[in-house]
Amino acid sequence: SKAHTVLFRFVSQGAQANIPAIAISGPNNVFSRLTYDPPLDLDKIDATLFNVIPDRDLVPRVDEPGLLTQHIACRAEKNDFFGCHASTRTLCEILYKCGSFNRPPPCECAVKYGYPEADRLGGNQTYSDVCGTKRSNDGWYA
Repeated sequence: SKAHTVLFRFVSQGAQANIPAIAISGPNNVFSRLTYDPPLDLDKIDATLFNVIPDRDLVPRVDEPGLLTQHIACRAEKNDFFGCHASTRTLCEILYKCGSFNRPPPCECAVKYGYPEADRLGGNQTYSDVCGTKRSNDGWYA
């Protein structure tokens, strides 16, 4: 897709220019580094490129990752081949595991992906007041 091409170029340009770059579910480039013009240096890949890789996401499996990676869980259905590639789902997993520092997570985390609801959203509003009452297991988001 065009978005992956842009991301791939952005991340690889980070290594070429020695500028740190972060990717979520990005394609890796250890094996393919010599196909770039100029070729990517393995030491720069290992020092500047960070990739968050959800379990069962196919895109980051295209090539070998550099040293700076974070593997995270993916709660998508086992038969949902592209569910683990959703950047919003990855954000929800990070917020669920690491915390959101007293900020409410996006409504999609509970509504679309089935993560637990936030306890409080500020003031007197409940999660359902802000995000509605439909949840992923209601069949609203399939």
